[in-house]
Amino acid sequence: MYASTREMLFRAAQFSGLNWGVIYGSSARIWSMLTGAITLLLIAKYFSPAVQGFYYTFISLTAVQVFFELGLTQVVIQFAAHEWAKLAFSATGHVEGDLAALSRLSSLARFVNRWFAKASVLFFVGIMGAGWFAFYDAKVQIAWQWPWVAMCIVVAVDLWTLPLWSLLEGCNQIKSVYGLRFVRAVISSAVAWPMIAGGGGLWSLPVGSGVSLLVVTVMLFRRHGRFFESLLRSNLGVLHAISWRLEVWPMQWRIAVSWLSGYFCFYLFVPVLFKFHGPIPAGQMGMTFNVITAMTSISGMFVQTKVPSFGILIAQRKWAELDELALRIGISSTLITLLGAIALFLIVLWLNLTGHNLAHRILSPSTLTLFLAATVIMQSTMPMTTYLRAHRREPLMWISLASGLLVGGSVAITGVYWGATGMGWSYLLVTLLFTLPTVLWKFIQCRTEWHV
Repeated sequence: MYASTREMLFRAAQFSGLNWGVIYGSSARIWSMLTGAITLLLIAKYFSPAVQGFYYTFISLTAVQVFFELGLTQVVIQFAAHEWAKLAFSATGHVEGDLAALSRLSSLARFVNRWFAKASVLFFVGIMGAGWFAFYDAKVQIAWQWPWVAMCIVVAVDLWTLPLWSLLEGCNQIKSVYGLRFVRAVISSAVAWPMIAGGGGLWSLPVGSGVSLLVVTVMLFRRHGRFFESLLRSNLGVLHAISWRLEVWPMQWRIAVSWLSGYFCFYLFVPVLFKFHGPIPAGQMGMTFNVITAMTSISGMFVQTKVPSFGILIAQRKWAELDELALRIGISSTLITLLGAIALFLIVLWLNLTGHNLAHRILSPSTLTLFLAATVIMQSTMPMTTYLRAHRREPLMWISLASGLLVGGSVAITGVYWGATGMGWSYLLVTLLFTLPTVLWKFIQCRTEWHV
């Protein structure tokens, strides 16, 4: 009986795509959900509704780092995965294998390191100005200036380190990458909670993020220093250098457009509400969307951790294995998102029915339903978009751009006049009537044309 049960669980894990990468990545996301619930309760207890609005608007505004990243982290994962198919770690932790592949990987590492060093400086200057524009005429008197400066510094440094994580992830070091991210999530919460409860206010966000970033970056270099040394201090990159203009940019600019469009699909809600309806509605939206994002990040782990595997299978032209893997994780990811959405709706409904104080800090059940339905639809497209981009191509640029413009434009209009409810209807209708059918059509078309 025990053996049969264990065998059944093992087969279920295999079908769903569960592995140590998913476990570590999901652990970080589950931790974020659990700690997010605690953070939510602490914010509701120790923050005024106005401070809550500033808190979540800080998060939404700093998400504009995608405008400076320009999709390059995703490109790095794809390119690194294709080169890693011919490489491995030596006994000392250095990279060894095919000389041409090692040279190209080294060239890629040097290029992205320079890119993000410059991007982080530009981001800091740009986001400082954007924050001052958003906050300076707020109708409440809150000391937001210095916490905002600190937040901008932390996110700029974080942006600088992004290529390190992308290189490791592309080289199939999923367990290590997501294990360290789990550690970061734990440290961030452990630092932020006492500050929230102790009256730290808006300082809890940059200090928690900054301390966790510092500790985990040190751990990253202690664990993988020789890996980065192999790529960044080697002269091999000049032998078979990757051409950014001919190889990387044709894919990057398309992904960049898609990612920039994603900002309007996911992060525009809070700033619009803050600007036109004040910090309190913005705080409700921010808290709600923060929980939704944590929920989808767990189901997204089943897809994201398979990106290197997709790249390796494509490089080896194993189409049947690729399709079978994509189908399994697609089913798992969508099902988990749906179950999470149902659970979240029931929790919020219970809070409202019981008259809990927390019910006034989040969106109403009816408005929440609109965003949850749109989220499930969007999440169902993720396996298809990841599958296509793993081919080192970006056929979804125009679809992403159109989706972003439709969501962004409709949200900007409906949000001004009808608040969060108008935004929810706009988001749902665009995802249901445009995004899902066009992504599905493009997926079928590209899969047929590419696998011949």
